[in-house]
Amino acid sequence: SNAGLGFSLQVMSTLPSVKLSAIDATLQKNIDFYFRNCVSVGILLNQQGRNLFQNSDNLIQDLFTNIGNGSQLTPLFENNNNIEKQSVVPCSDAGPQIVEMIKNDTDEAMKIHAALLGMANDMANYEQKFLGAAQIYNEQAVSARSYLQQSMIMLASQDAIINTAKSVGLNPASVAANTA
Repeated sequence: SNAGLGFSLQVMSTLPSVKLSAIDATLQKNIDFYFRNCVSVGILLNQQGRNLFQNSDNLIQDLFTNIGNGSQLTPLFENNNNIEKQSVVPCSDAGPQIVEMIKNDTDEAMKIHAALLGMANDMANYEQKFLGAAQIYNEQAVSARSYLQQSMIMLASQDAIINTAKSVGLNPASVAANTA
């Protein structure tokens, strides 16, 4: 790896600053509803769902295709020029659309993360060094883009669990303690 220990630590410590909720609030809202209506039901219906979620090294596939891919309905929001449009679709349709939204926002997330690391003007070097850092921590040859997507989905999932708890009147702190 061409990523030194200091850079590798900096890469990982800055990842929590790259949150989907800050990049695309509509996408975070879609993920919140998808968790509430699709993932939570998928985990209840699929005995392996919770293990798959907890141990996934490919959350974008597992959450939006495997766990949440049911026939139940969920709202899906689109934001065009600050005009939000809502539709209600089956989870099996919402999942792939949310995946596309995540993929579309990943470039912006990479730019933000590169700027946090002082590398905004050298994206090729950022991606190469990020990949080196990811391999140190992950021991897998994934792309910087995939690793960043995984991190963003993990953080968005945490936000979705907290937002779901709040929406049904639960204390998010006690939910977090019981799901750890």
